[in-house]
Amino acid sequence: MNLKKYLLTCCALFICLLNVASLKAQSIYFSPPLLFNSQYPCGISNEVRAEQITEDQLGILWMIGKDSVNRSLYSYNGAVWTSYPIPFDFWDYRELEIDASGNKWIGTKKHGLIKFDGSSFELYNAANSALQCDDIKALKTDLLGNIWVLQICSFNMYLTKINNGTWETFNQVQTGFEFCNEFRFTPDNLGNVYFKTHKSTCTQNNFIVKFDGANYDTISGYDNHIFEMTCDSQGNLYALFRFDPNDGSAIKQIGVYDGNQWTYYKQPEGLSSGTYLRAMTTNDIIYKKGKLWMYNNQRKDFHSFSFSDSVFTFYETNIVYNAKSIDFTVADDNKIWFIYKTTGEVLSGDYVFPRTVSGTVFLDANENGILDNNESGIEDVIVTLNPEGVYATTNDQGFFEFGLNDTTLTHEVVVNLPPYSYFTNSTGTYEVVPSSQSITNLEFGFNYDSTITDVGVSLSSTPPVPGFNRTIYATATNYGYLTISDTLTVTADSFYQNITDVNPAPLSVSGNTVKWLYSFAQNASITFSFDATVDLAAPLGTFTHSTAIIEPVADDTVPQNNFDTLEQEIVSSYDPNEKTAESSGPLLAGDAITYTIQFQNTGNYPASFVIIRDTLDANLDPASIQILGHSHPMSWSLSGVGYLEFNFENINLPDSSTDEAGSHGFIQFSIRTKAGLPVGSIITNEAFIYFDYNPEVATNVTTNKIENVTFITTPPSS
Repeated sequence: MNLKKYLLTCCALFICLLNVASLKAQSIYFSPPLLFNSQYPCGISNEVRAEQITEDQLGILWMIGKDSVNRSLYSYNGAVWTSYPIPFDFWDYRELEIDASGNKWIGTKKHGLIKFDGSSFELYNAANSALQCDDIKALKTDLLGNIWVLQICSFNMYLTKINNGTWETFNQVQTGFEFCNEFRFTPDNLGNVYFKTHKSTCTQNNFIVKFDGANYDTISGYDNHIFEMTCDSQGNLYALFRFDPNDGSAIKQIGVYDGNQWTYYKQPEGLSSGTYLRAMTTNDIIYKKGKLWMYNNQRKDFHSFSFSDSVFTFYETNIVYNAKSIDFTVADDNKIWFIYKTTGEVLSGDYVFPRTVSGTVFLDANENGILDNNESGIEDVIVTLNPEGVYATTNDQGFFEFGLNDTTLTHEVVVNLPPYSYFTNSTGTYEVVPSSQSITNLEFGFNYDSTITDVGVSLSSTPPVPGFNRTIYATATNYGYLTISDTLTVTADSFYQNITDVNPAPLSVSGNTVKWLYSFAQNASITFSFDATVDLAAPLGTFTHSTAIIEPVADDTVPQNNFDTLEQEIVSSYDPNEKTAESSGPLLAGDAITYTIQFQNTGNYPASFVIIRDTLDANLDPASIQILGHSHPMSWSLSGVGYLEFNFENINLPDSSTDEAGSHGFIQFSIRTKAGLPVGSIITNEAFIYFDYNPEVATNVTTNKIENVTFITTPPSS
């Protein structure tokens, strides 16, 4: 299952064997995409670079920003932005917090602490206050009126509490918070402060430290990989853990500490590890209206967990850049406000939709136009919502869902059928008329043309390097309805030697030719492979030509795809994480491009999962995607305006230092350029590869161009 394949599923209840904690059951819900829009037209000049954003108790947004002239604090009441110029000539703001009295506090990196009371600004630093230096590492407030300031000064940690003009400073001996710690802490609303420790050099290694204003203690009963913490108004502590504290498995979950014991909310079993909590690297977590909100800066999406009904909700977004440096807040107007600090861009998106439209695409075997009990939904069917031009793929139940941000416009839902199929109860298009009501029961039935025979084959391999072992993959696909049994034959180029590790077992191996028997049902595919060594004497720059043929050819509807040739240049080195783009000839508007994304685990430990994210060029037609081959089992999804994702769950990809040949993988797909593109149109593409929790690896950028081809017909001679 995958993030873009929206479904609701429940998990079994896990009983914790430890008496210090309990583990709650929970469900998972995949929201329609959360689409962010730039908020510069709302009153902020596009010259303003935003830095921090938060919301006060009255629902007013507050933001720090600057333009070419001024540094200002901005407020937004839902209609108008108001600026308050900051009268200090520096720009090193790090934190923005609002205290219980409505005062705004700004922490800086080198100039101390700024207070804004609604009419004037005041600067506090080491020269005029109890601050130990001018470096503000972190800043928090609570509902008791306390402002908590964390500092590092001359390799010592200090915590300062400000309340109604009274300043009190505590050192690391008093608080238990050491210089080696990460600068993450959170106050509750009972006068306590919780510190997150992490690094192995700390005396209090991998603990949560609680400081009550006089003494500190460590809290037991939790795992030793704590990512983020926050508190609610009742004093409950919320923490995001990397590992299950009961069995040590690498899976993220939420823990709630009520002052006596922990309650854990584990992510649902059986779902993609790379999809959500397990791959999360949050900047912050926010507790708001009974929900814990998180941002995943690896996947660039939002997550929430509702404690009233134990439901995880995942919000895919249209954020396309690598947003590691961000700030966000969850506002009372059902919006998430988001700042991308690298550019200072301000975005907002509705996380509550006025209405949704959803339905099921199913195989209507008896063609009665009704989803009967013995009929099933079909996975990976592409559905389009117009005029937005956004996409979704059906989940394993055939379900899809779109969120609509309006109640007054007309929309169109279009189902893109698999090859050689036809609708049994509609034209595949549904008009969504203006209304305030959601539509939840659309049914699109289809069946296959049972007269069609169409099998195809696609070859792939990493670039050949003299003396190195390579795996040649042949993916055979049955595009038709009938079950087919026949042979697949692959012949490796003469520069390949020593055919080994043939999988599955072949019918025969003769020289460089491998033959298999195959049998598969409709819309199924099988990946065949073998290893071979590139001749050490193979000249660099020479091109290899390996071929494949899948039978039957004579009765095949499209015999052209029964053949494939893999042409590769012999090289001395190459980028193991690369992308190639090929067309069958001069690229014309409407023609297909075949993309192959190669990846390799060059780390020092096996990768448990690999995720590939690809934002498609606007000149490509997302509805035309066809999966051609892949090295390992995977799931895929399409969403938004063209966000393509491949998820290799439980791949356990070996690292290159222990198994070079086994450390590689690939995905291959084709997609058509849009019809009507003018000559000279450029199509670029780039993918990002994620190995477990590591930062993404960017592939090269491929470039294709729509050509001007003139066909000359020679008349027959008289």
